[in-house]
Amino acid sequence: KLDDETMELLVDPCIRKYELVGCNISDSSLHTISNIGFGGLSHLNISNCMGITDEGLCAIFKTCKNIVHLELAKCRYVTDNAFLDLDAPKLSHINVSATTVTDITIQCIIRSCSTSLTTLLLNHCYLVTQVGLDCLGQCVALKTLEYISMNISNPVLPYMQSLQHLTTGDNYTNADAEINYINFGILGKTLKTLNWLGNVGGQILKDLPLMSCLSQLTIKRVGRQCEYIQKLFLAPAVNRITVTYAYASQDEEKSFENLETRTKREWECTRLLEWIEFVRI
Repeated sequence: KLDDETMELLVDPCIRKYELVGCNISDSSLHTISNIGFGGLSHLNISNCMGITDEGLCAIFKTCKNIVHLELAKCRYVTDNAFLDLDAPKLSHINVSATTVTDITIQCIIRSCSTSLTTLLLNHCYLVTQVGLDCLGQCVALKTLEYISMNISNPVLPYMQSLQHLTTGDNYTNADAEINYINFGILGKTLKTLNWLGNVGGQILKDLPLMSCLSQLTIKRVGRQCEYIQKLFLAPAVNRITVTYAYASQDEEKSFENLETRTKREWECTRLLEWIEFVRI
């Protein structure tokens, strides 16, 4: 794996993109990128780099104002302090999953790039609360949001005018309640993809049936209120599930025998074609 010494030899002002997932680097490498790159950095992926702290990120943010894509997943020593002086007006993709950031980081991100942010990943951010989610209504360009397994009981999303792809899920035994807390009345006009991933204790379920705790009424509600939904991903699914569709002129039961099944049906009136996937992962 790359280390700080190797990075000193590799960093070049012409390089705009660094993929350093799981590398044995520290803040020293980020200082090198910041000093030698002359602010030209646009893409930085340092996910699972355990030697990275707030100090290194602050150095990046200080000089690399043109950064567009930032991956920090599993950087366990990254905290709110790294984002306090964030000034990155072009930043469009941020992944802070499995870090110790709080609502303060969400507020700093919004202050810096509320008009440019299109993708935000908050999976396993246990210190982010409903206050942080409420702030997301200010992100006018946000299209993709993920918040799996957060320490929020039945999180409620604000109106987000551009949101198209939503990934959520937390409590396997309370699937109906979690999905019903998503306000499809205000999100359904734009939402195209809904992924619900059940998990227990932070582990994605692989063997337990989801559909036993997800009712037909919930599935119907999603179909009726999300006019442009193209994909509904519910995982994990049981080997055989029966769903009553309310989209056509008459209810019709369909049984799915396989682990992976796709059905394409035409919606009522002028609605788009809809895809539903039930997949065991």
